[in-house]
Amino acid sequence: MKKAIILPALLLICASLFSQTPSFQDFLAQFPKAELPYSITVEDMQAASPAGRLEWDFYAFLPELERSAEFFAMPVYPEPVAMLETEKYFAVVYNVARGIRKDKSYSISVFNKIGDHIATNFIAGNVNGKVTTVNIDANLQAVAKMNSNSQNINLLVPGNPDQLEWSVVPTIRQVSSGIATSSK
Repeated sequence: MKKAIILPALLLICASLFSQTPSFQDFLAQFPKAELPYSITVEDMQAASPAGRLEWDFYAFLPELERSAEFFAMPVYPEPVAMLETEKYFAVVYNVARGIRKDKSYSISVFNKIGDHIATNFIAGNVNGKVTTVNIDANLQAVAKMNSNSQNINLLVPGNPDQLEWSVVPTIRQVSSGIATSSK
């Protein structure tokens, strides 16, 4: 009788050990550490992602993935690119790979130190032949560039996690408090 009780209890304990929800620190460990200021260049986009694909258990930490998959009607496979840290925030950069496409679409998600999601923004990529590069400073302010156009993006404010809109940008578009302004 004792054997009948002990075996299921051991199986339950083993199952719980292997099915634990990953921690925020486990999530951050999936990304190679990088220093600020940080840039993504054309050459970076041509290189393979060094970390491979993000493990499925960690998708929950990137809330925009589900919306992005629904918007494009294609599964997404985030590839960890970099983990950045400031005094108050962690930020993770990842390529949102879609199927077998060779396009690169880099997003950054910012979290406070306890793991609360603050914002997600598209920052760089080579999508449909349009190349966008980015420079991110130590205050998590980014300058995205495409040809001679540039956009300043406050990465602490939710923005467009899919792609920047360049068709309405004369020269500079500043996104800081959720309101976009343009100037020449």
